[in-house]
Amino acid sequence: MAVRQIASANTAEGAVVITPSDTANQPIPFRAVWVGTGGNISMFFSDGTSVVFNSVPAGMFAVGGLRVNATGTTAASLVAVY
Repeated sequence: MAVRQIASANTAEGAVVITPSDTANQPIPFRAVWVGTGGNISMFFSDGTSVVFNSVPAGMFAVGGLRVNATGTTAASLVAVY
């Protein structure tokens, strides 16, 4: 019997570099953010709220949203993971 590998529900299906903006959402909601250089991340969510996450370390930040705001974001080299 052949063994078939099935992708995990947590497997990324795509990624795109984030340019923080106070008005332009990502084309589709993202599930997480890869943070190249740690700092603060201001995120906008589908319910219309924004929040600043302080002192986010470099690495995978498992919080998704619609947009990373320019105002309040000091982290750099951000990638949206879908």
